[in-house]
Amino acid sequence: MIDIKQLNSKEEYDNFISEGKHFIKFSAEWCGPCRVLEGVITKLDANKLNDVTFGEINVDDDFADEITKNLSIRNIPTTILFENGVEKTRIVGMAQANEFYKKIEE
Repeated sequence: MIDIKQLNSKEEYDNFISEGKHFIKFSAEWCGPCRVLEGVITKLDANKLNDVTFGEINVDDDFADEITKNLSIRNIPTTILFENGVEKTRIVGMAQANEFYKKIEE
């Protein structure tokens, strides 16, 4: 089972993505597809993730405005893969497990 770390500040977000590979899921509590996607992510095979970790930002949190504007996030769920703080790829909308594995391998 994959854990998704809830990020609660811009500083926490900056520190989380600064080193290594990390998926950040941008979502909201009221978003049905976001809840479904969380289920997909938590069931991913950790052995296939190559040390990629997952974090989540609730777009309704006050600190999220600056981040979502800078990343041009207009739809949720949006999941972005960062490597050492740099965006590598993104998935907008729902995705199945194989899409996450494919994005990691790219």
